[in-house]
Amino acid sequence: MDLSQVISQAHESFHGNISPTAAVSFVEPNSQHFSQSIFQRPPVPPYPLQSTSVHEPQRISQSPMPCPQIAPCNSGLPISTATLPIISDPNVAIQMIFSNMSVMNQKLESVNNTNTVIHQQLQKLDLLEDISKKLQIFEKNMKEMKIEINNIKATQEQQARTLAKEENHHHIIEDRVKSMEQVNTYLENENFKLKEQFLRLQTHSMKYNLIFSGIKEQENESKEDTESNVHRLRPRNDGKPRNIIARFSQYDDHQRVLRAVPEKLKHKSRYSVQQQYPAEINERRRALVPKLKEFQRARRNARIVYDQLIVDGQPYEPPPRGVPPEQQVHGH
Repeated sequence: MDLSQVISQAHESFHGNISPTAAVSFVEPNSQHFSQSIFQRPPVPPYPLQSTSVHEPQRISQSPMPCPQIAPCNSGLPISTATLPIISDPNVAIQMIFSNMSVMNQKLESVNNTNTVIHQQLQKLDLLEDISKKLQIFEKNMKEMKIEINNIKATQEQQARTLAKEENHHHIIEDRVKSMEQVNTYLENENFKLKEQFLRLQTHSMKYNLIFSGIKEQENESKEDTESNVHRLRPRNDGKPRNIIARFSQYDDHQRVLRAVPEKLKHKSRYSVQQQYPAEINERRRALVPKLKEFQRARRNARIVYDQLIVDGQPYEPPPRGVPPEQQVHGH
């Protein structure tokens, strides 16, 4: 292959491929024989062959050597039918080819760099688009959360108002309960006072009455003339004879009988004579009997007056819980 073929193939490698059927055979410049071929090239202008090498190439003769005639191309392709110059020096042609290839490589590298930058920018744009979509979703979620938070706040405010009303109502009820408790305490105190007054009045009305126990019932019993009123009480649960209540018209007679009881009934335990008291006072006196016996065993002057235990002339008050029995016997 001669130099003209190398140049033609290099030119076609930059501006288009030659179809398989368009093979060109170049001959010597002075040869009368050449073959015609059809070239299929892309629509680009004819590429000028010039050197861009650092070293200045040898000048081409002003009268270019004749080039083989090339068959005309298709009318649609702007391909020049001018003959290509033939360079006699192969080194100059190769330098020109490498120079053009270097320029093309630089342009291709620049295009590749531009494509890389564009690709990176497109990736950034895609990333920004994804971020924008995510931000839209996030903003939508934030709006929904804001709505939910506002609803929760409204509910809490409503509950707070309801709670405040309930607390106010509770305070009102609490004040009313306290007032009712105070009234109840006052009424209880008044009731206790009235009850004690009633018991004292009832006790005073029984001042002249004595109860006689252990006396058998006789058929056709009648009241004695010496007592203003004598009658038996209701039947007892233990089967013993019913007690007799006698009301004396004179308090001196009442006291004389009571003073004679310890001596007269000293050895007759089945009989007893005692002052009549209301049932509640009797329960109180009965609860004081064990203490009375303890003080009497301790040789202390103790007796029961009304519903109180009198020890050595002073009313006895039960000691607080936890006090040893010795102190309970000797203390008051």
